[in-house]
Amino acid sequence: MNKDGQRKDSGIGTTLPKVETPKELVFDRLEKIEGLNKMFLAAMGGDEQRPDWVLKVLVEVMKVHMPGVKMTKAKMNTHFGMGALMGYMLTMAKVLKPESVSSLVAREIEDKMKFSTSAEKCKAKCEAEKKIRMHLGSFLPDETTLSAVMTTAQQALMSLVNLPANEMAEFMRGLEVGTKGASFESFKAHKEFTTVVYSHLIMGWREVEKLGSVTELRKWLLDRMSAIDVGSESRIKKLCSRIGLKLRGRGRPRKAEK
Repeated sequence: MNKDGQRKDSGIGTTLPKVETPKELVFDRLEKIEGLNKMFLAAMGGDEQRPDWVLKVLVEVMKVHMPGVKMTKAKMNTHFGMGALMGYMLTMAKVLKPESVSSLVAREIEDKMKFSTSAEKCKAKCEAEKKIRMHLGSFLPDETTLSAVMTTAQQALMSLVNLPANEMAEFMRGLEVGTKGASFESFKAHKEFTTVVYSHLIMGWREVEKLGSVTELRKWLLDRMSAIDVGSESRIKKLCSRIGLKLRGRGRPRKAEK
């Protein structure tokens, strides 16, 4: 108190900090990062209502990349689910740095092959790096994107202290699980088996919703992927059945009233 008996102003604001939802902590930050469309995460943010089949595909893709999380639709937008996603993204931002990729390639070469000269080793390393980048294609984020992910993760973690203790604990539990499940091998799943098809469906779900048949969907996929990755029309039909994607079709003409 001052000499007049009045309490001194400490200068510290009395307004309580904003408590963010799981979506605000993670999605709303991630979707602002230019370049994340390469990893399809940008298509997961926003407030737009998505069909059930899109959410099912999102869950399936998350299961591939984060097997330890055991993701479900119910978990996806919880503090645990968002913590797991942030843990995965933060770890991959470190794993996928150019120097980290080079180090992984070099270690793999040293473990599997022996060279008589350093020139042979250097050539093998360059070829291996080129092969990896071709394999991952446009899904490999650039250094700017990865740096932005790390900054975003730091911001989210600073905001985490504003949450109630139980919600903060759930987020941290998810963060640990997501971090432990992240690796270069898990990222390579972007280009393996059905996951690459799922990724395109997620990014282009609005266009897919307008298609009228399995034939049209297969043609849509062929415009974006190789024929060997897309597969036959029969395969696409089974995929649609598995994820619950019902294409609009033209429908049958209404019968005339008698």
